[in-house]
Amino acid sequence: MKTKITVTLLIILMCCTGCLRGEMNIIDELAIIIAMGFETFPEEDPDKVTITTINPLFGERAEDQTRLMSVSGFGLAGAMDNWQRFRNREMAIGKVQLIVFGENLTNQGIIEKTQDLRQIPDIEVRSDVVYFPGDPKDILALKPPEEQRIGTYITDNLRIMDQEGFSPQVTLHDLWTNILTEGRDPFMPMVEIEENENTPYFSGMALLDENGKLATILDFAESKLLYMLLARHSNPTMTTKINGGEELGEGLVIFKISSSEKEIKTNLNNEELEITIVNNIKMSIEEIEVRGAEVLTEESFEIFSDEIAADLTLAITALIEKLQNANTDPLGLGHFVRIQQTEYYHQGTWREDYPNIDIKVETNIETIRGTTFERTY
Repeated sequence: MKTKITVTLLIILMCCTGCLRGEMNIIDELAIIIAMGFETFPEEDPDKVTITTINPLFGERAEDQTRLMSVSGFGLAGAMDNWQRFRNREMAIGKVQLIVFGENLTNQGIIEKTQDLRQIPDIEVRSDVVYFPGDPKDILALKPPEEQRIGTYITDNLRIMDQEGFSPQVTLHDLWTNILTEGRDPFMPMVEIEENENTPYFSGMALLDENGKLATILDFAESKLLYMLLARHSNPTMTTKINGGEELGEGLVIFKISSSEKEIKTNLNNEELEITIVNNIKMSIEEIEVRGAEVLTEESFEIFSDEIAADLTLAITALIEKLQNANTDPLGLGHFVRIQQTEYYHQGTWREDYPNIDIKVETNIETIRGTTFERTY
């Protein structure tokens, strides 16, 4: 009798130990999907889509802090089906908070892909989107020293870039809304890899055309300028070179945009469309590096305002010309034309006319205050 009881207790103990060990393995391997990249490789198979995910592991006994997975399939639907099967086997759960679009996929167009992504329960509709000029696997595999979880590192920096007025934080919802809005083209922040530090950094913006294909790239300075024109409550700091004449001489002025509002005016002149962009900007002068000025008067700040207005007008005009040459309209000028010049817009020639339309820029500057005068000569 004692032998039977002993054997029974041993069997129960072994079963409980096995269950506990299984639970510990599950905890160690449990992963939360927070970042996902999409890319195609036309030279191999134009219909194949590769999905790359990066997952932090939270178990104390997990071998690695993160797990990188790449799964391919025919079309986005096929790739997602394969990824779902792989994911269930790997015990990965959660909501995707960062989507990285690769270079090849973006060149092919992301309209249909974006629509499909919005239907996937695992992907948060408010997840951030970025463009990477390469294979997303390369950037998702990075491990910045500041943050081992690359997805979190990028999303945190996106928020900072948006707050500082360098580049807008664009979500999957925003991207799809822009694609749907007639007369407005979408855009995404662009992230690259710092070679020496092996760390991601934001280098500009990727602008798309009406088909969701890559149209052109803006560098960091152009991105700040576009963000200001979008009037999304950004407060970027900029620098311009001034010529204050005999009184002030040449120097640099560092100023901060306090607020920016734009007014779009359209006019038909002999059946030719004309557009005027009026920018009303409030700024504060943060620092002045100028030769030969002992005292700054009200007239001095008027000179600064005029010089800054002229410099911004030239920079904005050059940016608009670049957008026209690439046939991309992130400012949504076509949206204003559709509302203000309905009859012309419905002729269906807007897209053909856009690159050659005469677009004028006016800049009005109001200086709120001057803070620091620094004489460096």
